[in-house]
Amino acid sequence: GMWAHTAAAATTLALALLCALYRFLLGHALFLRLGRGVSPELHARGKEAIVIGAGTSGLAAAVTLARAGWRVRVLESHYAVGGCLYAFKRGPYVFDSGLHCLEGVLKDNSGIDGFVMNALCDFRVKYTWPRHSRGTFFVEDKRYELPCGEAALGAYLHQAFPEEGPAIDKFIHDAGTIGKRVMREVVVHTAGSVLPAVVRALAKFVYRVLGSDVAGLTWQEYLEKLTTNEHLRCVLGGEPCYFVATCSSKEPAGVALGLTHLLADRAVPIGGGPAIADSMAEVIRSAGGEIRTSATVEKLLFCRNVCTGVQLQSGEQLHASAVICTAGLANTAAMGAAEFLQYVPEPKDYGISYVCTFIGLCDSWQNLGLPPIAHYFSSAGMMSGHPGANFETPFNFPAERPSAEELLRHTATAFFCTDAKACNQSPTTSVVTVACVPYSYFEEWEHSTLGHRPPEYTAYKSEIQKLMLERFLKLFPKCAGKVDHVECGTPLSARHWLKKPRSSWSLVSTADSILHHKPQITTSARNLYVAGEEVVMGGVVCSAMSGILAAGAALGKCTLFDLGLGFLKYKGTSVMAPEALPLPVAT
Repeated sequence: GMWAHTAAAATTLALALLCALYRFLLGHALFLRLGRGVSPELHARGKEAIVIGAGTSGLAAAVTLARAGWRVRVLESHYAVGGCLYAFKRGPYVFDSGLHCLEGVLKDNSGIDGFVMNALCDFRVKYTWPRHSRGTFFVEDKRYELPCGEAALGAYLHQAFPEEGPAIDKFIHDAGTIGKRVMREVVVHTAGSVLPAVVRALAKFVYRVLGSDVAGLTWQEYLEKLTTNEHLRCVLGGEPCYFVATCSSKEPAGVALGLTHLLADRAVPIGGGPAIADSMAEVIRSAGGEIRTSATVEKLLFCRNVCTGVQLQSGEQLHASAVICTAGLANTAAMGAAEFLQYVPEPKDYGISYVCTFIGLCDSWQNLGLPPIAHYFSSAGMMSGHPGANFETPFNFPAERPSAEELLRHTATAFFCTDAKACNQSPTTSVVTVACVPYSYFEEWEHSTLGHRPPEYTAYKSEIQKLMLERFLKLFPKCAGKVDHVECGTPLSARHWLKKPRSSWSLVSTADSILHHKPQITTSARNLYVAGEEVVMGGVVCSAMSGILAAGAALGKCTLFDLGLGFLKYKGTSVMAPEALPLPVAT
């Protein structure tokens, strides 16, 4: 209403005034443009930083600090960089371990997400966009091919569900108003201590006003209130459920995330997640930074309440002016920083986990008739309200571990065709299938090690692999006889490789922790900062933003303002020069 628009206008005006003041006060500062390198003299005057973790947020923090003239050392326990951007090979097949697409990376550079990712990668990563399909949804015996674009999606849904016109119109309306505006205010609030308190207070007020229509509802409850049509619930909620299931909060942010996710355009990086990770790594090295793999941090070093460095498992001690830990809040606490964190997650705070089956097909995805990006399978009733069912117990899973067959009856499955990224007639196809499962079903085996799991675990995993493959071949019978490779990964696999507690995608309480607690970027220990998906909700781009914000806190600069101003200057341009994004340099 009028109050919401007035508050939004006041927030925009306040931000504009603060940005102008910020630029005036820092007008004397030296700015470094992308692609120009760093002078040796600047490095000699710079400080040193240690970044723990070479995932999205760690690499983003290191890029920002390295370009600002700091000597940066990135420590990664894995043998390769990337984290969830990592991909592994099996013969001719390449399987993404986490990233399948990016949302908000637009062709005309009008999205800040694409602006940020292009700037971090020095514009080295190329993208492709699905021309027609936003996603293919299989609900029992029905197939729904969702087109790209808000108008096209609305028209398709009206055609597919002619009796659900009011519900569809409300969904589209809510996505364009509540969804986008609420998420904008969440992003402002997420900046936390690096923004003035008055800006955060205004953002929180506007957030409450704009989200009043969905306040007190989970994403599931919103869908139940919207429509009684179970197929429409699956189509509207089936895709977002993979990470909204990790957020059972009744905050408007949970519903806003579901509303905006389905309408966001998708960009697929050519070369997959490793193309992004490798590009950022090259930017770090070219600016004089160092990346060490197979380097596991055992503990953080403190002198009273000042973080002075880290100690590796090898016993080697490294010291720095700032330490940014992107290993997750629980892992950061285990390194000896628990007393300095404002919030340490408990096991119940982690959301749904997943099993993956990786399928290699000896034919092209075009010949096999596979959707180019992603397709989803779910059962009617999966998004319906059962007594006591909510996203804390997603999909009404049984309390005790069921048989593999019963397990898959309770969960949706996503299939990602990764070879579409090549934009050519690839002779092979790599498919990743993902199904949500509770971590508790595998908890009894968590103390076993990779390659030495007990027989009952191996048998359970093999049965899941078999049934997930059968589900895939039932949907795409042309693929029968083309399966050349298949293997399965469980929550314990992801826990081993990604060092993620309970192998969760995110925290259940992410929205609550962001909106009711001071964001975690800064800690009560001087020179210690944290970043990652548990700090800023929203996937790869928001993880990158958390790294940029943490680096800004270490620099004593508000990098968010520079990002916003650079974006406003270059948004909508068909070609962005490498110097599109100025980043502050320590003076």
